[in-house]
Parts: sequence; structure tokens; C-alpha cells
Amino acid sequence: MLIEAIDLAKNFGKEKLFNNLCFTLDRYQILKITGPSGVGKSTLIRCLCKLESLSSGTLNINGAIGLVFQYFQLFPHMSVYENLILAAKYHRLANVEQKADKLLADLELSEKKDF
Repeated sequence: MLIEAIDLAKNFGKEKLFNNLCFTLDRYQILKITGPSGVGKSTLIRCLCKLESLSSGTLNINGAIGLVFQYFQLFPHMSVYENLILAAKYHRLANVEQKADKLLADLELSEKKDF
């Protein structure tokens, strides 16, 4: 298991952004977080990456988490694909291209590969 979230809560003063949030995520699983503006999606991701603290709950992370920013943070002189594989190639991971192609296909973004 990569991530185990047990009863996570985040409050801003008296306002509860999320409460009693529980999930597990295994390695190589993709978790899609959706919802209307203001329900805590970005805050949850910041909490998972330890960029923001939780109000309560237990978060167990076994390994590393990568974060893809909501706004364009790609290197402008590189394609989407080149940006995607940059860190993995830097760390000399195996099968980088095949994993990147599968990830793009899983996310239905294969047509954006060369953008």
C-alpha cells in the first residue's frame, strides 16, 4: 500500500473543508479527485504532499508522492511527453517510455503527447 488515509479532516477556523475522509491507494493506482470548486480537492492534495497540515486524522505514506500542478508548470521548450518522463529518466528508471505511454492512455491524453 502506498497511501492509507484514515479519518482525515481539514478545517479553516470553524469551516470544515472535509471530514472523516478515508481511502487507500496501492502503488501504480491512479486516484481521480473530482468535485465542485471549494470542496477541498487542492487542499487534500497539498496535505498529502505535506505542503499543508491536516486538522486531524492519520496519513500513512509508504514511498514518494508526485504532484502535477493544476496550472501549467511544464517546461515550455519540451513536449508534454518529454516533461512527463524527465524525472524518471533523470533517476534512470526502467521502462520509462512504456510506462509514460500507458499513463497517457489511461488518462485519455495520448493525443496530447507531442504538444
